[in-house]
Amino acid sequence: MSGTSLVQWLRQEEAHVVPEWVRAMRSLANFDEQQLSTQELSQQIFLAFYDAFMQAAASGEYTVLDEMISSLVKNRVERDYAVEEILQVPLQLKTAIWRRLTSTLPPVESQSLMLEAEPLFDHSVVALVDTYTRLTRELLQERLAEAEFLTRRLTVTTEEVDRAVLQLRTLFSLSRALSATLDVDAILGLVVESLVGLSHVHRCAVWLRESDGNQLVLASASGVQSDRLRGIVIPLDQPDHVLCQAYLDRQVRIIERVDREVSLGADLSSFYQGCALLVVPLLSTGVAPLGIIAVDGLVGAQLFDASFISLVRSIAEQAAVALHNAQLYQEVTRFNQQLEQMVQERTAELEKANRDLEKLDRTKSDFISIAAHELKTPLTLIEGYTNILKEDALIAGQPHLQNMLRGILRGTGRLQQIIEDMIDVSLIDANVLTLHLIPTSVASIAGLVATDLAKAVRERKQTLVIEDSIGTLPYIEADTQRLHQVLLNIVSNAVKYTPDGGTITIWGRYLANKEDPSLDFVEVAVTDTGIGIDPEDQDRIFDKFYHTGNVGLHSSGKTKFKGGGPGLGLAIAKGVVEAHGGRIWVESEGHDEARFPGSTFHILLPVKAQPRCPDAIYEVSSAGLTIEDFNFYSTE
Repeated sequence: MSGTSLVQWLRQEEAHVVPEWVRAMRSLANFDEQQLSTQELSQQIFLAFYDAFMQAAASGEYTVLDEMISSLVKNRVERDYAVEEILQVPLQLKTAIWRRLTSTLPPVESQSLMLEAEPLFDHSVVALVDTYTRLTRELLQERLAEAEFLTRRLTVTTEEVDRAVLQLRTLFSLSRALSATLDVDAILGLVVESLVGLSHVHRCAVWLRESDGNQLVLASASGVQSDRLRGIVIPLDQPDHVLCQAYLDRQVRIIERVDREVSLGADLSSFYQGCALLVVPLLSTGVAPLGIIAVDGLVGAQLFDASFISLVRSIAEQAAVALHNAQLYQEVTRFNQQLEQMVQERTAELEKANRDLEKLDRTKSDFISIAAHELKTPLTLIEGYTNILKEDALIAGQPHLQNMLRGILRGTGRLQQIIEDMIDVSLIDANVLTLHLIPTSVASIAGLVATDLAKAVRERKQTLVIEDSIGTLPYIEADTQRLHQVLLNIVSNAVKYTPDGGTITIWGRYLANKEDPSLDFVEVAVTDTGIGIDPEDQDRIFDKFYHTGNVGLHSSGKTKFKGGGPGLGLAIAKGVVEAHGGRIWVESEGHDEARFPGSTFHILLPVKAQPRCPDAIYEVSSAGLTIEDFNFYSTE
């Protein structure tokens, strides 16, 4: 191979150099790339980099190589790679080339070709560092801009919160003060002083209707030059007057800027000239308006926003109630005190009851876990000694003893399953259920479940149908054993509550996410023609130990009609499905042992497992799945 150029050698040895290079990079990559095969990883960006490297070696032009380096660095920076990790790309390529050179060419020729490639590696390293510096600088600038934006938003939000807190504090303080007096002047004084104390408010005045007249009289005022309002009377026979309109129409009036076009009368027009004005009627249920509250301030101060108007209306309502019901104050105060005491007592009782229930639930879970583990050892001994007796020569020839031993073994097997269920429930309660995720075929699991229950279905003269849609579902990341346990529990439940001769159907569909393919789901459903489930029980059946109907009327067989059980199967199914990041729910018209409306259990599982994913992302309505609600489209 004497006289081979660097480009020729690189092209000839590509099949050896690239895999070795990619394997080295794969061992240094993050978790996502470590899950890819060498071939998959090489096809992402490394083959393109190698081609650009050869092109630069052939032409001496670095444009394509620089573009490739820029793309590589951008990809790695977006995935939080450090510069040292990114530098491994050219360095590991250099190592792979040198190893191949020394194994295929004489030392002198190897050294010559390596020296020819050295400028390419030097350029790659320098370009990589420059690009990394530029991109990180740009990223930092973006972060700084975002921080500045968030700071401004935080400042505005803080001001709004401070204003809201001040308004709420004002409303709260005023409410307490109003409930502590029966004096009308004191009530009016509290109202005007509370509003004048708010920012941007210049003045506040309250006009009340005279009890024996048809005009509004100033009852209280506070603020800048409020004494100029003394003695002003507003006749109610002025339909264009803003204050009269608010009183007669029982509606809030907002004037952004008082000018000559606004009808307020000569005295009030000059007084409020150039100001923003808010007029709120004093309304009390069952009687005519008591008067109006007028608040003014500077134009453009954003005084009359929705929160401020709501505050003034609340104050007006409370003031009207206080004025109209002053004679009932003592009775209301006494009632409020009694009610507050009762609320506190009931709250304390509820808090104590909640603490007791939480303690009881923890105790129950601890008991389940301890009892299950303590029962497991003696049960194993019983099963072992029974098997020994079964093989004993003295017993082998006595059929009735053999039948008794087989009965013992069946009983121990059933008890063993109950104990395993209790252990599973304790693991789910403690959030320590471990999943072993592998690519799993839903169709295979459905077939295994059908095989497991074939005898029971045959004895009950039922029909178990697995629709073709199950076979079209993609492989999903799941714990195969746990998923088998879930489907077996659901189908066993369907067999149990479906009468003899009924039908159980397993079907499914693939739900692709329109916006994010990583959030694709499969839905597996089990539909039966059984007795159905009442709506009020459809959430509770997934609680451990819960049984519907009269437990005393249930039969003793596991798959017999309305057969008994510990009430753990659906609780375990729910825990396992949610541990995968999925959801399970049931739909049924109701319970009817004459009409048999049936039930459908839905199991929603992510194609790519996301254990314990936030509920906010995968919230599923117990009333049924609406694909549009989840940005899904069915591939059916």
